[in-house]
Amino acid sequence: MIRTAIRSLPVLLLASAGLAQTQWNNAAGGAWNLPSNWDTSDVPDMPDESASIDLAGTYTVVLSSLDPSILALLITNPNATLGINGGETLSLGAGLLNDGLIVVDFNSSSAATAIDFLTDTTIDGAGLITLNQTFDRAQILSSTGAIVTNGANHTIDGRGRLRAAMINDGLISANWSGSTLELRDTDKTNNGLMEAANGGILELVSVAVDQSPGGVVRADGSTVRVSSSSVAAINDGTVETINDGLVLVLSGGELTLHDVSLSGALDINGGGAVRVTGSALSSDALIRIDANSSSATGVLEFTDSIDLSGTGTIQMVQTVFRSQLNTGDGATLTHGANHTIRGRGWISAALVNNGSVIADVPGSTLELRDTDKTNNAMIQALDGGILELVSVAVDQSPDGVVRADGATVRVSSSSVAAINDGTVETINDGLVLVLSGGELTLHDVSLSGALDINGGGAVRVTGSTLANDALIRIDANSSSATGVLEFTESIDLSGTGTIQMVQTVFRSQLNTGDGATLTHGADHTIRGRGWISAALVNNGSVIADVPGSTLELRDTDKTNNAMIQALDGGILQLVDGVLTQVGAGAIVADAGTVFIDGGGTPTIVGGSLEAMNGGTVEVSSGGELSLDSVQNESAIRVDGGGAVRSIGGGFTNNGVLEINANNSSATSLLVFGASGRIGGTGEISLPRVTTRSTLTTEDGVVGTVGSGQRVTGIGQLDGDLRMEGTVAPGSAGIGSMRLTGNLEMHPGSSLEIEFNSLSQFDDLEGPGTFSAGGTLAATNTSGGAFDPAFGDSFVVVDAAGGITDQFDAVTGPALPGVLEWRVRYDPTQAVLIVSCDGDANLDGVINTLDVLGFLNLWTAGDPKADINGDGDVNTLDVLAFLNAWTAGC
Repeated sequence: MIRTAIRSLPVLLLASAGLAQTQWNNAAGGAWNLPSNWDTSDVPDMPDESASIDLAGTYTVVLSSLDPSILALLITNPNATLGINGGETLSLGAGLLNDGLIVVDFNSSSAATAIDFLTDTTIDGAGLITLNQTFDRAQILSSTGAIVTNGANHTIDGRGRLRAAMINDGLISANWSGSTLELRDTDKTNNGLMEAANGGILELVSVAVDQSPGGVVRADGSTVRVSSSSVAAINDGTVETINDGLVLVLSGGELTLHDVSLSGALDINGGGAVRVTGSALSSDALIRIDANSSSATGVLEFTDSIDLSGTGTIQMVQTVFRSQLNTGDGATLTHGANHTIRGRGWISAALVNNGSVIADVPGSTLELRDTDKTNNAMIQALDGGILELVSVAVDQSPDGVVRADGATVRVSSSSVAAINDGTVETINDGLVLVLSGGELTLHDVSLSGALDINGGGAVRVTGSTLANDALIRIDANSSSATGVLEFTESIDLSGTGTIQMVQTVFRSQLNTGDGATLTHGADHTIRGRGWISAALVNNGSVIADVPGSTLELRDTDKTNNAMIQALDGGILQLVDGVLTQVGAGAIVADAGTVFIDGGGTPTIVGGSLEAMNGGTVEVSSGGELSLDSVQNESAIRVDGGGAVRSIGGGFTNNGVLEINANNSSATSLLVFGASGRIGGTGEISLPRVTTRSTLTTEDGVVGTVGSGQRVTGIGQLDGDLRMEGTVAPGSAGIGSMRLTGNLEMHPGSSLEIEFNSLSQFDDLEGPGTFSAGGTLAATNTSGGAFDPAFGDSFVVVDAAGGITDQFDAVTGPALPGVLEWRVRYDPTQAVLIVSCDGDANLDGVINTLDVLGFLNLWTAGDPKADINGDGDVNTLDVLAFLNAWTAGC
């Protein structure tokens, strides 16, 4: 009610005869301070007087050499001008009705000039107050506690200072080109329009502008500015620029925007700050942070939790800390679906992104840092820009995407960052890069494109899945430091991607966390060189494919349901642990090498071990390869000092096991570590003498060599061996195989003996025991240079521990006449001899001792006494023997 009365006061003044009213009466204009220019011949200059300029005509009233303090001023003539000269102050105690023109500092003086409102006052009318000079030379003041209301149809323009506590229902226009109209010192309320126009500057100096929903602050081809060292605010309403206008916060200036609607252009210079409060900012504007590319810090801070909507853009102009987008303590910025943040600098805000965040300055960095972010839309590096994650987590919804589009998403050195859920992708040769000292956690993300982990950097995968269609390179920069890809939790790794391990040994590491398992999908590939220490279940492809370099399986047990291979000169090294193969699980040396180094103790259980295209399997000195239920289709070369161990139920050998392949003086072993069988159709080669090439068993273990196996060479048979296959002493010719254990030849087995003279023949010899059985098969390798004759003998087994049982069959090259290949069994020897039926005691001589020998056999019913071969031992055999004995051999 009080404010309504004040706004109506000028009308009341005119109607009240009780108040002193002085009217202008000089139609030619003139000086205020001349009494003759007033109808009462009294210059209005006292607090109880009012002045009325309503005389018709076009004229100017000049106030000079006088500082009148009057009750009210009424200018009802729209063609009248009141000019207040420099150095003068017009004080008004109650009201101002202005339909004309009032010019403050009419004569453009350098002296301070003002209209001073002493009480709450409304400026009514449709007129104009023009502030005609800069700074204090043209100003509107109000006394302490007094509020000036600029009426809905009234205008204040020009340059100078509005220092009054003011409510603007009309127009305030800074329209003097290149000059400043300052809103300062006391807060203002704006229900109308405050503008900079015609190249003028509307400057906010330590002032708050509180706006109603209809209030507008506008830069129309001009500038609304916050001065240096000034803290200003615009609350509610609209802030806009048109026709290339600009809202500008200078260095040292600070502007608070509270629940405003913003459009056009807002520049925050380096050293300046804009703080957004309330709950919403509707922005269709281009907001530039550190717009002048200063070395000082420009800041846009969302001090309260804000919903940022609209179609605008925040452009971060300068690098690192010089352009900052922040939030206040505990505050969150929710970035709208149609809004964009782009450029370079620091985004330290606690951000919920539903729009676009883009690092798009070539070679420069936009950092997400300091507080965690949520991404429901797109955060990307574009066109050579760098999006850097600095000690921050990005939590994504299923629609959230972090993308490198012809650019780089990077984790900085000494930074621990995370991307949780959603998609991480690169396109157009973009790259996700973890620098040395940086660490990136990927939690249940979908990954595609390219991810490089530099030496000294690490990527840790958590959650339960990683859908990877990307090329992940570990130690991508070929550093001497260690690059790590760790699956910290048990992860299903799916997709068609590849993990490429770039550097040797520990420099490229694929690991799992304590108790975690990596399940490697059917269409995925791991390749290269380095260390796979992960507890791995392989359903895809693991390939050592760097010529001459090693990919090591080590430290933890692994399961292989598919293919692990050495390819094109690469080396697959099995260091330790148990590799369990299921179904079609295979380890393949394809023009490469499967290698067990010195000190390596790996175990392969199940599946197959294969070689092709010149590939090999090698066990180095000091290395030991254990095989359980494996099907070997390869050539396994065991160096001196190395060992292959058969464990569990044994294994199948369809290849070649060469024990001491490098002709070393050290002992190399094929050991039965448990009672079992080596089956298959392969060869066990013992090419070096005595212990250098040994087939043996551990104490209490019986090792069975299956029916399709051939044991060849000049090495040693030790332990308790059951032979169902073939023993062939000699290596590339005549040779002796050492027998230091217990060898039991089973039915179906074979002892193959080659000879080329009476002194050159294969044999088994040593302190062991020999249990004969199967077939003794002799071969003449002389090429016709030697023809065995009656009585020729060969000690093919010389077992100091004793010989038991007999061979089931003896075969050899064809002999003339009645001559036959027979075996004489002595307590420690088995002697292959050329004999006939008449040589019953097999001593190579026909004499009466043979008769006695035959009769002993005949009496005992020994099948050897069945001379006529009718299957019975009877008197007919006596007659047949005597005929043979008489005929001789």
